[in-house]
Amino acid sequence: MGLSAFSTRAAAGAMALKWPAIGMFVAELELEPGNGFCIARTGQPGHRTLWGRPLQLLGSIADILHVEA
Repeated sequence: MGLSAFSTRAAAGAMALKWPAIGMFVAELELEPGNGFCIARTGQPGHRTLWGRPLQLLGSIADILHVEA
C-alpha cells in the first residue's frame, strides 16, 4: 500500500543491487509540506514507507538515477 523509500541514495542503491528484479533505477524525491504525504520509519534502519496521492508523488520526482553494479 505504501512506497518503499530510503533516507539515502546509497541505501536505495544497495537495495536495488540486492534485489535486481525491482529494477536498477531509483527516484530521488523532494517532498513539499502540505501535499498530504505520510512517512513512517519501518523495517531496517534508514528504511521508510511513504504514502501519498499518485499525482503529488509523481510531481515530487527530482531525479531518476541509474544504479551501477
